[in-house]
Amino acid sequence: MRMLRATLVALPLTLFAIAASAPVIAQEPTVIKGEAILAHPVGKLAIQTAELLAAGKIEEAIRLRTVKDQEEWKKESAAERQEMTARMKERAPDPKLLAEALRKGGILTVYPARGTDLTRATLESPYGKGGEIMALFASDKGKWYGSMGPSVMEGASDPAKEVRITGADILKHPIHDLALQYSDAIHSGSPEAFLKLASAKSQDAWKVGRAERAKGDRRVLPEDHP
Repeated sequence: MRMLRATLVALPLTLFAIAASAPVIAQEPTVIKGEAILAHPVGKLAIQTAELLAAGKIEEAIRLRTVKDQEEWKKESAAERQEMTARMKERAPDPKLLAEALRKGGILTVYPARGTDLTRATLESPYGKGGEIMALFASDKGKWYGSMGPSVMEGASDPAKEVRITGADILKHPIHDLALQYSDAIHSGSPEAFLKLASAKSQDAWKVGRAERAKGDRRVLPEDHP
């Protein structure tokens, strides 16, 4: 779980969004933009979660997540939950600013379920000066749950310079294959699977950390961007 958290933080935003939907990406997604997002259950859930995070009600925000995420949260040690709580508070968007950001430039992409997988969705939007909102959701039996965020990610690309690739065009981009590999790594739960996709610097840092952990050091893999 700790290895997974560190890798998720290090993953570039575009790849993270694609990886979350990789199992169902071959099907045509539904894209909802702007004001319409606030009327969608995912938009309402995003605002509700942001309000809880802003109020410091982390446990209540966690209860809005999937059953699997809630179970993972309960398995964490008190120290790890405290660390994750601090990170969520630090990256939580202002609810009113979030609503305005979604209204002006939000993009909600819903990926249909395939087989036994859940319907999933990604939510993104420019936020503040150079920031970007990122959130993941999943629908089970018609009800939407949070999976990650909403979080403010700093250092987003200049909207005037970035290139967005959506729908079936993603399948033609080289990052698609990498996203599928990353999705497989998530489901495998194997640190080695993640390391194969990490930068050389991250791999070296993990090897050093593993050696120190063997001596009783419990450091987490540094948040390194490949």
